[in-house]
Amino acid sequence: YLIPAIENIATWEQRDITQSSTERIILADSFALVDFMLAEMAKIIKGMEIFPEKMIENIERATYGTYASGFVKDFLLSKGFFEKPEDVYTFVQECSFRAIEGKIPFKEFILKGLEEKGIVLNEEEKIKIEECFDSKTQLKYIEEIYGRFPIR
Repeated sequence: YLIPAIENIATWEQRDITQSSTERIILADSFALVDFMLAEMAKIIKGMEIFPEKMIENIERATYGTYASGFVKDFLLSKGFFEKPEDVYTFVQECSFRAIEGKIPFKEFILKGLEEKGIVLNEEEKIKIEECFDSKTQLKYIEEIYGRFPIR
């Protein structure tokens, strides 16, 4: 109804009766259409089945683990492995790009890149890197976040 609404403006400086017929149709029909769309969406959502494991698998397959880049960057910054924050950002970004281009897990590029830079991780740091890629770490605050909204 956008085009009829725009073309409906016959005179810009004043209103006249030529515009009212189109407005009566557009407004009423638009509200009926939105009502129908909301009812259909409610039916779809009520019948939706959610498979969290499959969702995580699909995210892994599509991103090669680059979804964890923020956590990895924050971890590397906290450990002081790089002189400047920009260096960490650039390192993580390059690893992300290479992972997607090569269709190889991001974690491999991070570990290999750190090794190439002469950064040796101890066991605790290796565990922390693994946690960056764990969906439980990613979703740690989900209940708290959704708890802020009266949705149920």
